[in-house]
Amino acid sequence: MKHFPLITGVIPQTMLLLRIPLLFLLLILSAATAARAVTYAYVPSYDDDRVIRVRTSDGAVASLDISTALPAGAVCNPHGAAVMPDGSFVLVTCESNDSVLRIEDADYGSGLTYSRAPIPVGDFPQGVAIAPSGDYAYVANYEDDTVSKIDLTTFQTVGAAIGVGDGPWGIDAVRDTDSDRTLVFVSNFLDGSVTVIVDSVADGITAETVPSIGGSGISGGPTGIAGTPDGRYVYVANQSRANLAIIRANDRSVVKRIGINGRPWGVAVGSRGDYVYVTNSNRNSVTVIDAVAQAIHATYAVGSGQLGVAAPRNGDFAYVVCTDIDDTIRKIDVSRDTATEVVSGQTSGAIALGAFIGGTPPTAPSELSGLAISGSRIDLSWTDNSTDELGFVLERRQEGDTTFLQIAELPADTTTYSDLGLAGETSYVYRLFAFNETADSDVASASAETPASDDSFSWCFIGVMLQD
Repeated sequence: MKHFPLITGVIPQTMLLLRIPLLFLLLILSAATAARAVTYAYVPSYDDDRVIRVRTSDGAVASLDISTALPAGAVCNPHGAAVMPDGSFVLVTCESNDSVLRIEDADYGSGLTYSRAPIPVGDFPQGVAIAPSGDYAYVANYEDDTVSKIDLTTFQTVGAAIGVGDGPWGIDAVRDTDSDRTLVFVSNFLDGSVTVIVDSVADGITAETVPSIGGSGISGGPTGIAGTPDGRYVYVANQSRANLAIIRANDRSVVKRIGINGRPWGVAVGSRGDYVYVTNSNRNSVTVIDAVAQAIHATYAVGSGQLGVAAPRNGDFAYVVCTDIDDTIRKIDVSRDTATEVVSGQTSGAIALGAFIGGTPPTAPSELSGLAISGSRIDLSWTDNSTDELGFVLERRQEGDTTFLQIAELPADTTTYSDLGLAGETSYVYRLFAFNETADSDVASASAETPASDDSFSWCFIGVMLQD
């Protein structure tokens, strides 16, 4: 058995008048029952084999007993968690049972204990990550220095376990911005490195190492790891070196290290990649990094022994799990500049490594179309099919290019946009998606071509012959 990594800190409904026209009544009822997005935090309660679900809008808690999913006498000790991009289920690692559990929201509503069969993985699993596409999950197996790959259609492991560094702990998966590949970043606690697994349909699986990320051995190597939504950067918490390393994903280089006052343990990325949350396990605080400036934005006091942290993809807050005397969960809200307690005494020794906040994405926009108004302007319009989006993101590329660039972030209920300053006689491809607190919708696409540039003109010379 390897040395277990050092963790510092104590681990009345309104009556309707009968004379209201029937159609008006139906409209009222339809609006009242319209489904709206709900954001949940799923927190593994390590000591008592439960996973609690917290509704982030009001702090309502539901608790699920997962012990009955295991063989008689076995315990789970749930450690890491990751929510499916569409919010349909959460995966939780069972550290002491070498398995992963799939938990759905219906499990909470049934009033029954969880009974779905566990998915066998490697020895002593810690972190779990789900690919942005939602087709595969990856599990860091601490004792046998491997990563297991799980097919999320069959919920079975596929292929041989992937060898990584010594003591894999944290794990996250991002989409390669330059190709149709998944990049899986694994923090190796015992040798201070990060392994990058490149998973490609065309080329199979390869692995490479980013050395000297953090300290090594039981004194505290890299633990928490999280990538940005666009897949461009990955952040790694280093305990013994008291810093946050920033890795550029496309070339695997460490571009910067930000010093943290404490022992950084967990990492989460929120606000569409603008903020990074780092828990300081022995300083009773959370450091928030401004990812644009690549500098410390603020530090918030929280309970002691804080470990896991997660943030919704597009929201301006994070949940911090603290293993203090009250076993609290606290919320850091950067938009309000507050740190508040949301749950107390519902967990026992919770670690909560990974991306444990998620929800249902908004309905995708449709009928996106572009109309060239001039050589430098295309007007776009679409149908808004969602009632719970926070806004829309519009991206564009020229025909023949491979990379889309974001050109606008638009408020909710927007259905038109004028794209100005374009080149004449050029074809453009557009992508549009809605987003809410936790997820992005599917994408609507359209293309349009500008006519000749408004600036095009020709000189006309009139010659005059003069005779003496």
